[in-house]
Parts: sequence; structure tokens; C-alpha cells
Amino acid sequence: MTTLPTKAQIDAAPPLDFNQPRGEKQCNIQVELAPDGLHVRAEYTAGLSTIPAVIERLTALGIVELVQSSRPAPTASTNAPAGSQRAKAETVELCPMVRRAAQCISAR
Repeated sequence: MTTLPTKAQIDAAPPLDFNQPRGEKQCNIQVELAPDGLHVRAEYTAGLSTIPAVIERLTALGIVELVQSSRPAPTASTNAPAGSQRAKAETVELCPMVRRAAQCISAR
């Protein structure tokens, strides 16, 4: 059960200063480095304004470089042009009955 303040307590309290700047709200922050190799996750509780400092700290500790160096080497298929990755489909002649059935099915 919540206990509300008495009238005497309310009258004795100092007035609120609404012009005073508020502190930054604390939240849970996750920074994850993962270029398909080594995954590094840093979790902490602080204000959002601390994110650049955390990235700078991870870089200074060599974590960013470590993650980048663990990136897997590119394979031949990822370097090939998009058109050369697939073999061209062969054209197959269908008999008239099969062609008609295929047209009926695709029309549904």
C-alpha cells in the first residue's frame, strides 16, 4: 500500500525548481561488433551520450581491429559478377498437353 504525504509534509517541502536541467536518463546499451567473424558484445548501463566514448574505448583497446582481422576471407562466389553466378536455364520443349496443363495451373 502506498502512503501519501500529509498536508504538513507537503507544506514543509521546498518548492520544485523546474528550470534546473535534468540528468540524462540511464538505459541499458548494447554495442555489438560482428563482421561475420568474431562477435564482440559490450553491455552497460549509462546515458546515450556515452556511446561515442565507448566506441572510442573499444578502438583504443584494439577490439575493433581484432574483430576486423577475424573477418573471413572472401570466397570466389562473392567476388564474381552477379550474372556469372547462375548457369543459364535450358529451354525445354513441352508437348502441347503438358503446356496447356501448365498454363491452366498458372492461371489460377
